[in-house]
Amino acid sequence: MNSSLKQIHTDHKDLIQDIAFDFYGKRVATASLDQTVKIWNINENNEWVFKEELRHNSGLQKVAWAHPEFGNLLAVAFDRVVWIYEETCFGTGRSTQNGWVKRLALHDSRSTITDLKFAPKYLGLQLVLCSQSGEVKIYECNDIINSNVWSIIHPDLRTNMSSCSSCSWSTCFKLPILLALGSDETNPTSEKLIIFEHNENTRQYAKIERAQVCTDPIRSLAFAPSVGKLYHTLAIASKSLLICTIKSMPREPYRYQVNTIKLESEASIWRVCWNTVGSVLASASDDRKVKLWKNNISEWKCFATINGDSRSPFTDQNIKLSLAFPKTFEAPNAKTGAKY
Repeated sequence: MNSSLKQIHTDHKDLIQDIAFDFYGKRVATASLDQTVKIWNINENNEWVFKEELRHNSGLQKVAWAHPEFGNLLAVAFDRVVWIYEETCFGTGRSTQNGWVKRLALHDSRSTITDLKFAPKYLGLQLVLCSQSGEVKIYECNDIINSNVWSIIHPDLRTNMSSCSSCSWSTCFKLPILLALGSDETNPTSEKLIIFEHNENTRQYAKIERAQVCTDPIRSLAFAPSVGKLYHTLAIASKSLLICTIKSMPREPYRYQVNTIKLESEASIWRVCWNTVGSVLASASDDRKVKLWKNNISEWKCFATINGDSRSPFTDQNIKLSLAFPKTFEAPNAKTGAKY
């Protein structure tokens, strides 16, 4: 595989908790415990250039970009609050400059927010939040011209989870949209994976038939982009790497056939993500390795491994990005959240 790693000296003063690429893979946002979000653009020489810093009064946990159809919007989570930022133009003529403006703060969570994701563009400008107490809320901005106004359209999806660690939307517009929620609860009898199906007519969510695919805590999950496929593929980061194929049952609402492949790993998996077309899966584990996987005639094989360096994860505030796969993987230190 022809690829290269580019290290970015971020000048963050504390651990980087999350990074996120924009839709085109041309921009990166880094969220750190040093109370800042930094935004980077890639130039014509494939170099990542610092663009802007957004300051907060608390350590930041998660960051996500909205689909560019709705403008340049960024959601940033810290503790129980999410800030919505929008990039706007200032000045006129030659003095015009772009800058980020805080539009709105969402204060409704009763516990620490653990993950947030913008919905696929087919659902409009929506944002799902999940929290440490198991709360799951969905917000919507009905007027994309005015990103100051958001409303809760689903104040609490009934998950019965004591803790919700991660969330992911499916993206194929030819299939019903699914929302997957994972739990990092350590009790082996508790439900670790819950999937909701979105009803296009009622705009409501219904839980699909329970699929017991995992008994270990789930730390991350991600739906693959379903390019030309009539089924969903879900990757799950847990004690092992799990890949689920989810097919709807004809004429049986909210029932799906779920087939799970378990890829054994020498270390626990902490992060998973896909490339743009869903052909390559990246997994990050707590042995400081990122592995790239590909499906070869119904058999998943690891075709590349990226090894972390020997520096202490507790002193590393830099990140490394693959120039060949800008949207394929994020390489976090699994236990601390720091990227390396």
